[in-house]
Amino acid sequence: MSIKSQSTQVMTDLATLERDYEEFENKRTRRNRGNQEIISFHFGQSGAQLASPIWELYCLEHGINLDGSVSNTSEIQENDTNRKILFSETQNSGYVPLAYIADDDDQSIDQIKDGQLKKLFSTKFLQEFKGDSGSIWASSYKNAQASEIFRNQIQQLLDKCDSLQGIMIYHSVSGGFGGSYASYLLNEFEDDFSKVIKSTVSLLSSDQSSTSTIVEPYNSVFTINQLKQYSNFNIFIDNSALSQVCERQLDIDWANFGILNKMIAQMIASITSTQRLNSENFVDLQDMYQNLVTLPELQFLHTSYAPFIQRDKQNSQSFNLLQISQALFNEAGSFIKFTPSPSQYFGVNLFYRGDCSYSDLQGTINELKNSRCINFADWVPINYQVALSSKSTIQFHNTELGRVNKTASLVANSTRILNPLKNIQSRFKNLYQKKCFIHWFLKNSQMEESQFVNGLDFFSSLISNYEQSISQYINQEKQNVEDESSIEDVEEINK
Repeated sequence: MSIKSQSTQVMTDLATLERDYEEFENKRTRRNRGNQEIISFHFGQSGAQLASPIWELYCLEHGINLDGSVSNTSEIQENDTNRKILFSETQNSGYVPLAYIADDDDQSIDQIKDGQLKKLFSTKFLQEFKGDSGSIWASSYKNAQASEIFRNQIQQLLDKCDSLQGIMIYHSVSGGFGGSYASYLLNEFEDDFSKVIKSTVSLLSSDQSSTSTIVEPYNSVFTINQLKQYSNFNIFIDNSALSQVCERQLDIDWANFGILNKMIAQMIASITSTQRLNSENFVDLQDMYQNLVTLPELQFLHTSYAPFIQRDKQNSQSFNLLQISQALFNEAGSFIKFTPSPSQYFGVNLFYRGDCSYSDLQGTINELKNSRCINFADWVPINYQVALSSKSTIQFHNTELGRVNKTASLVANSTRILNPLKNIQSRFKNLYQKKCFIHWFLKNSQMEESQFVNGLDFFSSLISNYEQSISQYINQEKQNVEDESSIEDVEEINK
C-alpha cells in the first residue's frame, strides 16, 4: 500500500473513531439525562389555546389516545420510557400531561374542558382564576402573589417529577394574565430551582392585531424585563410573521389562530423531538441553553420552520435539505419579522426530522458555513448544533397542514430579534410620553410611576446589548473594505 493510501486510510479510521466516540458520548449523555421531566405551563388565552394542538401532537407521537390510554395500534413500543419526559403515568397505566393551564377567562379553560382533550388533562391543573385585573400586568401579578391555590397546585405538579430538567412556559408577553403569571412563576423558581432550565415560548404583541389591548406595550416591557432576570432563554414568536409564513408556504391569505397554533405546535414538537423519540443526536433544554446563550445579556431567541405544505399537495412536492435549511434563515420560514439590514448570529440550533442522511446533513451544514448571508459575531465560533430524529413529523387530523418526509426547525440567537424589541420600545414610549393609562397600573397594585421609567431604561439596555454587536460588525466590515483597498493600491504600485 502506498504512503498516500496509508494516509487516506488513517484519516478514514480517525474519522470513524471520532464518529463512534461521539455516538458513545451521546448514548452516555442520554442515560444520564434522557428521562428528566419537562413541565409545561400554559398561561392566559394564548397559552391555553396553544395547549390543545401541542398536546394532541405529543399524544400522536407517543402513541397515547386523547383520553390518556395507550393506543393499541401505535407503532410506539409499550415500554416507551420517554413518555415520562412530558407525561406522568397514572395508576391504571394511562398517561396525563405534566402540564398546568390557567387563565382568568373561563372561556379559555372551558374550551379545553369541553374539547377533544377533555379526558386527557388533570382537572385540578386546569385553573380559572377570578379577578379584576382588566388585562393590567401589575394587577395580575399582585393576584398571583396572593394566590395560595396557585402555589399549592404548582407544588403538587412538582411532586410528580423525580428529576426535573426544566420548565417551558407558553404565554403572551402582552397579556395581563399570561405575562404576569409567567413572571411570578419564574421569580418563585429562582431560588429553589437554580439548576432547572427555565424557558418560555413567548408570543409578541402586534399593533395590527384585532385582539390587542391599548396597554399591551406596558405589559410587554414589564414581562420581558422579568423574563430577562429570571429565565434562561426565551423563544419569541410574532403571529403577524407567522401569518406571512402561512401565506408564503401554504398560500393561505387569511390564517385563523387554529392553524397558526398548529404551526407553532409543529415547531415545538420538532425542537423537543430528539430527547423524546430515541434520536440519533440528543439535544435537550440544557444543550440549547449552553449553545445559544453565549452571553447572559443575550438570551432572546427566534425560530423558523420549513416546510409547511398543503395537505392536497403533500404527494406532489419534494424538497431537498439545502432548500429547507436556507428557508430557515430568511423570511419564508421565520416566526418573527426582521429587516434586511446586517445581522449577526451568536448561536444556531438546527433540528431535522425524517428522511435525512448524515452525508446530506454534512454537506448542507458546510454550505451554510460558507454562506456570506449568515454572519456570526467575531467572538463566537461558527457552530451549528445539529439534532436529527429519523421519525418524521406526524400529521394533525382535520387540518390544512400536509405531511412531508423531511422537515427542519431553527432556534437562533441573533440581532434579528431587534426589530420586534424596538417595535415594543417605540409603542411604550408613545404611550408613556402622554402618561396614557398609567393610572390603571398604579391603582391598587402597589406600583409607582418610577417603575415605568426604570422599566423602559432596563428594556432599552437589553436592546443596546444587541445594537453594540451590530455596530462592531459594521465597523469591522468597513475596516475589511479599507484593508482590501489598501492591498489593491499596493499591488497597483508594485506593477
